[in-house]
Order: sequence, then structure tokens, then C-alpha cells
Amino acid sequence: MKLSSLFSGKVYTFPQTKNQDQDKSFALEVIKRIKPDLILSDIKVGEIKDHYDVFFLEDDKGDIFKLKISLDDSYGILKKEYNVTKNSASAVVPKLVKYGTVKIGDEVTYLLVNIPPCESLREYGRSSLLSKLDIFAESYFVFQKTRGVRNTYKTHLSTFLESINPSSYLPEESLEALKSYTDYSLCEEFILSLAEEINNLSAGFNLPYRYKCHGGLSLDSVFVNGDNFYFDDFKDVFMGHPYIDFINLIVELGVEPDDQFQVLSVFCQKGGINEDRTLFKSLYEIEIRKKILILITEYVKEVYVYDSYRYNNILNIADTFSHCYERFCKVKMFYKNRDFIMKTICEPIFGVKA
Repeated sequence: MKLSSLFSGKVYTFPQTKNQDQDKSFALEVIKRIKPDLILSDIKVGEIKDHYDVFFLEDDKGDIFKLKISLDDSYGILKKEYNVTKNSASAVVPKLVKYGTVKIGDEVTYLLVNIPPCESLREYGRSSLLSKLDIFAESYFVFQKTRGVRNTYKTHLSTFLESINPSSYLPEESLEALKSYTDYSLCEEFILSLAEEINNLSAGFNLPYRYKCHGGLSLDSVFVNGDNFYFDDFKDVFMGHPYIDFINLIVELGVEPDDQFQVLSVFCQKGGINEDRTLFKSLYEIEIRKKILILITEYVKEVYVYDSYRYNNILNIADTFSHCYERFCKVKMFYKNRDFIMKTICEPIFGVKA
């Protein structure tokens, strides 16, 4: 069953539930405080992320800016993004304008960057990357060769696995709602079993740590500007191997498994790295399980923390899930529980209760 066919020819329209005028007014107040000389001709609400909101600004000269505002950056998400942006000065990352805190009622953290006119890969279309794979690879390796970071793939995996049990991130009321709605014991068993598999797989070889990785490469963190590609959203950057980013990207793109090594050859050639299929396969087994856990975690948060108001996020999760489904079915634990998991992830789209 190819789930992506269920999305073909369908248009999904979701209501806007947030007060955008109020959000825009707040963003304008931040700009007024931090960069009063910036004369704006337009402002748009972008994404509402877990740790910050995104706004797109255009000034009177036609330059475009992205403003990220966090009401609570206690996890240091914007600080991480600031450090990566500051230390990655190149044409493939946003240009840092200003970062800091400002007091508007309470203290808020902001990050202001200059960006080219662009669309995310999800908006622009999956096929655009594969048709320009050589250009994308060149852009990726420009980013990869920028200044490294302290975080490693091993540390990243450890932190990730500590955060995937719903009991670790759901408020008590939300956790009870999840338990009352679905077979929670089956859900938890599935999650913990996959986590154990990742631990066992990662213990089976020396995890790479020599190369800078984006760490969260996806359709929403790669942007297209004509024939150029650039990257954003750097909260997960770590030292690992380019294969880790490459695997996440081909999975989200829906590249057929029979074609992946042909694509890998082009990627390695452009990056000047050896084509090591054994390493690729080892990292793939980790990352495909991690992708399953990410989608489940994101879905649970959308429904039980954000009360399903971020409709576009839910649609994107289901869309990614559909393009990954056949690969996921190669994982025995997923295949065994595929009916339950499919209904859980895709309920908002397919209207089926788990």
C-alpha cells in the first residue's frame, strides 16, 4: 500500500485559530525596540514552533528578514541557533542581524536574520531537489565545512532517547487524555522497544563525530531560492557524518530504496567523501527508527499539548508519514504494529480512531 496516493489530488483547508493581528503587533513592538531604523512594508506570521514563533518581514528596500521570538528560551534553543548562524557565515545560511533579549512586559528572546526570497522544500516541491541534486550537495557541503560544534551524534542520540516517552513531555492532564483515548500501554511498549533497538544498533559500531551535521534536515529546514539552496533551524546541529543528514532527506523526499545508492554516489562525489555503504546502512537503521519516533512524538504533542490548533503541522506529519510508510514497514517492530500506528498518526486526515 502506497499511502502517498491517498493525498493525491486532495486539498486540505484548515481554519486559522490564532489572533494574527495581535501576534503581528507584538512582533512589531520587538522590532521597534531592537532595530528602530528598520522601516517595514510588510509583516507576516510564519510558523508557530514549540519554542518560538516565526515572523517574516520585508523592509522598504525589499529586503526580507526572519524574526524568531521566544517567550521562554530556558532550553537555549534560540541561543543555539544564534551560535550556529554566527559561526556559519556563508551564502547557504541566514545572515545574522541581531540576537538578544528585550523586556516587553516579560523578558523575551529574539533572533533576527536576513534571508533571500525563498520557499521551503515542502512548499516548493520534493522533486525540485532531486532534479538539482548536484547544486544541493554543493550547498550542503558549504554548510558542513563551517565551524564545528561541541555536541556529538552520540550525545544527540542519548538526549533524544531520553525525551521520547510521552510521560517525559506531556503535562499530567494531557497524559491522562492520551491514556483514555488510545491503548497507551501498547503505544509506550512500541516506543520503548524502538528506543532499545536504537541503543543496541548504536552500540554496535563507533559512532562518527568528525563532520558537522545539520541534525534536523527536513523538507521544512531546506529552502529554495531559484537555483540555490540554503538551510535554517539549527537547534539539533552536532558532529557526526553527512550520511545522517542525507538519510533523513531521502526518507522525507520519498526516494525509492532501489534508487538511493545512485543518489548517494552523486552526494558523495560532490562532497569529496568516500562512498561507504556499510556505514550508510548502519546509520540508516538508526535513523529510520528515529524518524518513526520523531513523527509519533510530534503528533502526540500536536494533539495533546497544542490541542490540535496547529493544523498545518498535523498535515505535514501525516504527509511525511505517508512518504516514509513503505520504508517504515521494513522495521519489524513497526510492521507488527503498523495498523495501530497508522491510525494514530493519520487520524486527522483519514478520520480513523486508533
